Amino acid sequence: MFEFAQKMLLLKQFSIEKGKIELLGQRVIIVPIKLISLLIDLYYADKKLEKDIYMVMRESVKDYSLKAKNTFKFKPETLLSMLMDLTRLNGYGDIYLDKISYLEKKALFKVEGLPSNLLNNKYKNFMGDSYWAGITAGALTIIFDDPEIECLEIKCVLNGDKFCSFVAGTKHFLKENYGQYYTQKFEV
Repeated sequence: MFEFAQKMLLLKQFSIEKGKIELLGQRVIIVPIKLISLLIDLYYADKKLEKDIYMVMRESVKDYSLKAKNTFKFKPETLLSMLMDLTRLNGYGDIYLDKISYLEKKALFKVEGLPSNLLNNKYKNFMGDSYWAGITAGALTIIFDDPEIECLEIKCVLNGDKFCSFVAGTKHFLKENYGQYYTQKFEV
């Protein structure tokens, strides 16, 4: 994982100067995990805010992913591995790829340790990690080279699940196979 960070430093794609952190040309900040938990609290009551946060995260990570792909000339598999390492490096938790089909443009991930863990089953029947689904959608949009890729959380620690699970694919695939989740998140 740190080999990737060293390579980014050498290629001037990661810098910490004058109180600023830049990663692949985007300024980032380190925030307390409680801030993400607060966002989840806020968008629990406001579906439009939840969708807006999803879209901001999606577009931001899409930009990261495109810059990484073009800078390092990564193939899709390598780009995915690098972004998973970046997830761990950023402290979001440990991410596991359960299934992926580059041909069919779909993937299933699980993440252990997302900030929703702090909410201690506060909400029932709520998939709270929409910001993370946005991150995943942005990355896979570039990896699958398809602007129609979206991502849904289908298991969440908020509902007593052991980990959070996410499925990504085309809008058509998600509507057809995960309709109830799709409607809750995208048809607000």
